Amino acid sequence: MQPKSLALFLILFAAVLPHVFSQEEEPPPIDIDWIDFVVPMHGPGDRTINMSVGTIFPTVFNIDGAPSPGHHNFRAVGGTASFAFNYFFTANIYLGGELAAMFLPTGGERMFFMVPFGIRAGYQFVFRRFEFPVGIMIGGAPQRMLDEGYFGFIAQASASAFWRFNQDWSFGLNTVWWLVPQRPAPQDGVRYNALGNFLTVTLSARYHF
Repeated sequence: MQPKSLALFLILFAAVLPHVFSQEEEPPPIDIDWIDFVVPMHGPGDRTINMSVGTIFPTVFNIDGAPSPGHHNFRAVGGTASFAFNYFFTANIYLGGELAAMFLPTGGERMFFMVPFGIRAGYQFVFRRFEFPVGIMIGGAPQRMLDEGYFGFIAQASASAFWRFNQDWSFGLNTVWWLVPQRPAPQDGVRYNALGNFLTVTLSARYHF
């Protein structure tokens, strides 16, 4: 082999050799941080629309300071539905509003109606795909039975359990305690003040956006 040909061969060999060995080496491991990343399903700025329907039970009543459970003249069970909006200031703390309606038959085949509304606030505990909001609602409640009407104060305390179906929807169960005081106008010089307590158990669907 002539010197010029030998020199050209050595140059080409030196240029190709590193590429051959680099192809045989295993590529360095890639650290992929997002494999274990879980997309959070709730956070600040989230909003929910809650739609609930279920039953309402009259419980303990107090008339003129005397406890009288079972002496409220209501039937055992009625119906209720509610619509609520919540805004989350953090991943757990929320504030919103609620509008509800209920009906409850009486022993005299009459129907008692109430339409509570108010401001609600609460805290939501989260465990994986389960969410447990607790809260209070304070507002007013128009009430009516036959031709008699009344408007008064109402307070509610609630505890719920939801399963997060996907990013947009969750489904669950609510229990709400209603505290409904009445201070009507005196009749024949006597004021019959009352404090009613109701318990609702409802099924709920929540839309998250």
